Amino acid sequence: MCIRDSYNEWLLADRKQLQAMPADERRAALWDKRYAAFGEDAEVIWAAEIRNQKISDTLLSLDNNTGGSVQEKLSVLVTTIEQNYGEHAGDFIKSRQTELLNKFVELPSVQTSLNAMPAPERRSEMRALRQTLGMEEAALDRWEALDSERDQTWSAGQDYMQQRKAIIARYDGNRQQ
Repeated sequence: MCIRDSYNEWLLADRKQLQAMPADERRAALWDKRYAAFGEDAEVIWAAEIRNQKISDTLLSLDNNTGGSVQEKLSVLVTTIEQNYGEHAGDFIKSRQTELLNKFVELPSVQTSLNAMPAPERRSEMRALRQTLGMEEAALDRWEALDSERDQTWSAGQDYMQQRKAIIARYDGNRQQ
């Protein structure tokens, strides 16, 4: 039996135990087994996973960092990608612009910053983030129009809820329904 088959057998046999572990323990167990089976070649075999894990770790770190602007945080993410993908960083970013942007703006700390901005400033910030990731002008315009439409829908919903609250407050008991 070859080393790869032995490693895959271990994965299959211990799958449930691995799934039950917290992510960091699971990662450590996998790497222990990979190094035991493949030696230093494990880093070559799983180079893509190492790069992606560094990007994930950076995202986690950025979310925990309460300082810095949204744009500064994105700059740190782009720098991490450049450090890990070297001359292929541009291709990596271009092929994953939307995915990277979504993962970034979904960070609670980024959401907090964006939600604190007035709608026009938030749209401008989103355009700048998308530009940083290399989106083309036509795509930027389409996204900005969509952001504007979403802001209007959100505002209408907020207005509705405020008016509803005011109306309900005028009545008491069963009449509120």
